[in-house]
Amino acid sequence: MLGVSMPLLSQAPDWRSTAANYFYNRDFLNAAEYLREQLPNVDASEKPTVIGLLAFLSNRLGNKSQARDWMLQFFETYGGPNLSLPFLDIVSEGDVTAYLNSWRSRYPQVTNLTLVRRRNNPGAMPPETVELGIEISADAFYRFSDTNGIMGGGLLHQGFNILGIPAEHFFDRSGAHVFVLDLKQGEVLLRKELTVSIGVTPEAAPSAEKMLTEALGMEYLLSFYFGDKLVVSSSKLGQAANPLKLDLKPTNLKANPLFKPPGQHDPFDPSMTGFSIPGAIGVLTGLVKDLLTKKPQKIESTIDKVGSYTLTYFRSGAGSSEVEVKATVTLQTKNVPAGR
Repeated sequence: MLGVSMPLLSQAPDWRSTAANYFYNRDFLNAAEYLREQLPNVDASEKPTVIGLLAFLSNRLGNKSQARDWMLQFFETYGGPNLSLPFLDIVSEGDVTAYLNSWRSRYPQVTNLTLVRRRNNPGAMPPETVELGIEISADAFYRFSDTNGIMGGGLLHQGFNILGIPAEHFFDRSGAHVFVLDLKQGEVLLRKELTVSIGVTPEAAPSAEKMLTEALGMEYLLSFYFGDKLVVSSSKLGQAANPLKLDLKPTNLKANPLFKPPGQHDPFDPSMTGFSIPGAIGVLTGLVKDLLTKKPQKIESTIDKVGSYTLTYFRSGAGSSEVEVKATVTLQTKNVPAGR
């Protein structure tokens, strides 16, 4: 029986083996050109590896701004993962890993951006602030703005930070409030757009204070006619007719039943501030015993980091009634280009 030999099909080399040859020969220019060509075609799971290599190569070729742009994509799009590079020679693998780790140690990556809900909030009144929880991988300067301009800034420390947004009128009615968070660390500039949406049920009518403020700012014209003839005319400001004056009488503390002047048996009497030495020794002995016998209490967090939450509070209604109000607070974030 005659055997039939089949021609061997040559398989195209994997992009890793081609890149490894360039790295081994220290041909960084051709390695960068080759990987840029391969990037659109590689599997999605392999793109972070190619981008990390391109950042290293751009830096070696002296293009610092291009290396920074690759690293922004590496962290912001793919989360800055740890790369496995066994296909490179040991020297190249060490060089690339060291370069990526140097960026990882100083890159201000926001690993979590949430709302903060306080567990001990009594909830009888709407909160004065909406709090944001920002977890960041390295120290960075920040600037916080809204549509009217800069609201504040400072330094965010590595780890968990809480940033409070004044919410004086947020809970009067439903609406969306847009803010911008800018971060800067060295040559890295990041910008995130935050939208705090609040849904209120039922919504509040315009407050009496707001209506009064608008009325006080009006100018009234008073005219007196006799037949068709103008006799007298005068203009008045609403504020002049509504002077706000508070007359506070001096308070007689001694007439207050909660006030007690110092006396012979008053524990707050300055003349009664002595103490017994044996009694003090007994108290200290008891404290030491408690410290040695009591187990340390477990400290539990008083906050929750959430994407949204619902709170209930009360608002004055018609007459002396109170209206129960429910408000849902939601946070949405997105990355936007930052100015250089």
